Amino acid sequence: MSEKLTTLSQLRAVSQKSKDRAAQVADAAAAALDEMDGVKADKTEFVSFSIPATGWKTDSSVPGYTNYIDIAISGLTAADYVAVDVVPASSAVARAANFVATESRAGILRLRAASVPTATISAQYHIITAATAAKEG
Repeated sequence: MSEKLTTLSQLRAVSQKSKDRAAQVADAAAAALDEMDGVKADKTEFVSFSIPATGWKTDSSVPGYTNYIDIAISGLTAADYVAVDVVPASSAVARAANFVATESRAGILRLRAASVPTATISAQYHIITAATAAKEG
């Protein structure tokens, strides 16, 4: 019988330690959540720019989209992704030019279109870095 009491006593001690550890984990999780409440998520930085109607070049590397223009963007890498949003006032000109996906190069955003825009296009871009894309993917 004494052996059973020892075992019961040991189980109670282990149970209490487990409760204590669980309480510590819960406290740490609550503290982490409180800390996260005070931190704002990174906001995407949109940069306004113009897509000119002049200065376009041609090549045959993308069939059907032989017109391109390079826009200098400091810090851009070939592994980054650049999202371009055309402002509503320029959407008709952009649609008529028929743009295709952007190309990122070291320091250069290459825009391709089926035809050269007939007027300057106002737009915004934001960069999704390769590291950010990997975390979100």
